[in-house]
Amino acid sequence: PIKGFAVTLSLGVAINLFSALVGTRVVYDWMTSRRELKALSI
Repeated sequence: PIKGFAVTLSLGVAINLFSALVGTRVVYDWMTSRRELKALSI
């Protein structure tokens, strides 16, 4: 049972990180293509 929990937790973290990165990139590309955002200032 502990091994299955570790696999589930690891998959959840990996998928969450991937979706956050892809989602941020899609929104950033969409904003720059509409020319509303020239550069991202941090």
